[in-house]
Amino acid sequence: MMIEEELVSVESCLSPAVSNLLCTVGVCDEFIPQKDISKLEEGCHGFMTTAIKDASNGDQEIFLQKNGLINWQYLSAVLLPYEEDNVEYFRCCVKILAPCFREAKRELENLGRFQFDERYAEFLKWTGSAQIFSEAFEILRGEGNQVKDLLSLLIITSQLERSLGNVYLLKQPQCPSMLKTLLLTEELKEIFGKTVMEVLRIMIGPPISLNLRNVAWHGFFFPGDIPDQYIYFLLLLVPSLGSILFQTSASIPWRTPVNFQSKIERFCKILPALEENLDWKTSCEKLFKHSNLILPPNQIVWLKCIQLYEQKRFGLFVTLILPQIEHALRRIFCTVNKCSQRMLTAESSVLYTTLDEILSKYLPDGKENQLRYFIKPSTMDLLHDLFVYPEGPRVRDRVSHGEADIGAFPHGIASAVFVLSFSLALEFSAPEDTFQTITKLQSEIQIICDYESIFHPINLTKQNIMKVFEVTSALPKNVIYLPDLTKKTESNLSTVSKQAENLEKEISPQLPQISSTCRQILEELFAIWDLQMTSQELSSFLDDFSNPLALQNLTAKKITTLYLGQETSEIDNQAMDAKHATSRTNEMVLLLHRNSTEALEVIQQTQEAILTRQQQLERKELRSRSRNNFRRLLLSLPCLCRGLQTILVALLYEIHSIEKFHELKMDVQFKLIKCLKSMLKYFENLKTFTSCEKNKWNESSESTLQELSVLLTQWLPLRKELAILK
Repeated sequence: MMIEEELVSVESCLSPAVSNLLCTVGVCDEFIPQKDISKLEEGCHGFMTTAIKDASNGDQEIFLQKNGLINWQYLSAVLLPYEEDNVEYFRCCVKILAPCFREAKRELENLGRFQFDERYAEFLKWTGSAQIFSEAFEILRGEGNQVKDLLSLLIITSQLERSLGNVYLLKQPQCPSMLKTLLLTEELKEIFGKTVMEVLRIMIGPPISLNLRNVAWHGFFFPGDIPDQYIYFLLLLVPSLGSILFQTSASIPWRTPVNFQSKIERFCKILPALEENLDWKTSCEKLFKHSNLILPPNQIVWLKCIQLYEQKRFGLFVTLILPQIEHALRRIFCTVNKCSQRMLTAESSVLYTTLDEILSKYLPDGKENQLRYFIKPSTMDLLHDLFVYPEGPRVRDRVSHGEADIGAFPHGIASAVFVLSFSLALEFSAPEDTFQTITKLQSEIQIICDYESIFHPINLTKQNIMKVFEVTSALPKNVIYLPDLTKKTESNLSTVSKQAENLEKEISPQLPQISSTCRQILEELFAIWDLQMTSQELSSFLDDFSNPLALQNLTAKKITTLYLGQETSEIDNQAMDAKHATSRTNEMVLLLHRNSTEALEVIQQTQEAILTRQQQLERKELRSRSRNNFRRLLLSLPCLCRGLQTILVALLYEIHSIEKFHELKMDVQFKLIKCLKSMLKYFENLKTFTSCEKNKWNESSESTLQELSVLLTQWLPLRKELAILK
């Protein structure tokens, strides 16, 4: 659906109160007028006025030590004694610190990067990212437009948050997830002292403070909005914290940055790398200049993002573009939901409209969020893959909280973020402005339009099932020994098979029953499913573990997963039954994913066991007991593979039925959930049986037969009954 009206916009994304604190109070040289001091001055018995005079005398040696670090005793003397969080307290503290902000800038702005490193590198080691802070300083000192101030602030605040969390781990094993909570902990107060923690809260604390971290990372700053003395002050603050820690000789536990490797592979298989098209840069520049999504003040930010991406500075690219994406989405959100323009601004008195709220299915008042009807389904899927789903990279959270290594950020994830930026800008551009872009990047745009979520649990389940089918279909080629442990050759296959049959009867008596049960389940299930598969294809699937075209098509078939399991609003008091149904849908989704994950682990460790045993046999390292165990493995393999494939076809049926699950009667939902719980128990036991420590291959066949019986007697009749009712 097209948006017929203009996207809402504002001249500034800072509310008057926030703008006044940031751009007037914190940069003003004059004293606070008597009329603005309010009741707080009366409670401080004139202390505040004295503090302001002391802090305004411009004496650098008072605020800064000779080594260029903050003099905490001075700040302790001039800051107001803390009583409680209120607007007046933070306003007065910012006013008191205003001269310190100026002095910090004066101290650092004439230093080069080498001088900065020489003076502060030792005191930045506690962060584990001294090089990143050094780069933030170089960016801030660099020439060019005011985008550099914003980028530097984003880098510093995310790395500072991560570093403070590491220090907290000196006292407790688990770090608070929210910065505001972390800054209030007694543990950090004990390490750094009360004054230090108050200064931190003034700079990056609650909404009524300067709140630099949140205002920047939620996309509320336009270029030029941030007085750069705040950023210089933060750059002095970080090594000054290090000097305190240096005295304690504490060994700070640095947390390992998040590893995106498994996510990269999935994105690279599906999404195009725009830079492989020779026209990508000029096309994107033109698009970003003309897209209605990007306000004129922010165009230079988006163009800088193209430059950073072209320079392969992927960590800096995602750092700068993520708040821009949030700001752009907030504009769409406010337009399509008819929200007040106030929601476009950073307020000190109310919570921001954050990315989580923007991408939720429902608004805080319980009404449906209209965003999904104005952004293409493929783009919505990509948004949720990148930012929302737990199994996805959660790029915004990881980068903004300093969990990612921006110095070695992976190209694959940055490329996906760039594709998202491009897609959003393209959707909200006039046709006459995008004709050339669409023509030059036509194939890439088509791939983006065909995008399907890869990190929703349902699609992860499909991927796991496909992998199981791939492994089982490859096993006949991987197994080079027959059950009597003679090597497979064309000449001995027929004679040895008779010996194998005798061994099967002795060691694996369940095979005939498993084979017939699997065939019965699949024939009846395919009839319900109206799935055309010949008898020959079915036999090939069960005997040779081939993956027939019909199943390949089913695993490839697209399923709508957006907001699956969110059928009702959290505050809809009239639909309690629907809420419970939603809860059961989510439980079903979780069970499907867990079952497929366990199944994949079973077949992979079975494959590994076969390859390991074959190598040991080649080297004549298998003793008598191990050889007998290997025979059992080879003989139980047909039972295991046939059972796994049949059970996973049933799982695939549930995947394709999940969109209608919430419409089923409650007792039916419970029965289906019970069947999947039984299946999960089977896979968990099977993983134990097939582990290298246990090697219980006979038991694996027995448990497979039991689970197939459950499918045949409980699950299949239920699905047949539902099919008849349909």
